[in-house]
Amino acid sequence: MDSAEKAHDESSFQGTHCMKLENCLAKVYQLDQEQITKLSSILNSIANQSLIDEFISLSNTISLIPVLQQKVPLLRDDDATLKAPHSHQVLFENAQLRILEVSVKPGEKVPSHRHQWGCIMVILQGSKFQIEDMDGNISEGEWNPLIEKFEGEKKSFSYINIGHREFKAIALEIKE
Repeated sequence: MDSAEKAHDESSFQGTHCMKLENCLAKVYQLDQEQITKLSSILNSIANQSLIDEFISLSNTISLIPVLQQKVPLLRDDDATLKAPHSHQVLFENAQLRILEVSVKPGEKVPSHRHQWGCIMVILQGSKFQIEDMDGNISEGEWNPLIEKFEGEKKSFSYINIGHREFKAIALEIKE
């Protein structure tokens, strides 16, 4: 296979995966084309293909409640977007879903907060953190690139990025 054929095969492979991601965002999360384009651009620019495949697989396990059957969720006063708005930016929100972009620079402290809904967390760029729970217990942990499903937080926590790189993640919170 010559280099032109190889480049064509890679381009076709990437196009197919991009289409799978866009279909997932439309079908599972019911996003419109503008939101799909924005989110898929973020994910494709930073995440490797195996993380995106894992994201699609985990997303297919989610079932959103139709809007007509949902109560309007209220934000708790310790919600991440209220307590830590500089590091937790809302990219999209509707009655079923909230998509956050999380960014924490080295040395930055994120105030005590919690995520009230379960989510799929896509860690695009990891770092090392010192974490303090609401009882004052302190631990350290490395948050590496991965896709993981989390339940809503029961307790508030704060953390400091003690690593050498900026932490970046996308959280797709499923409102319950």
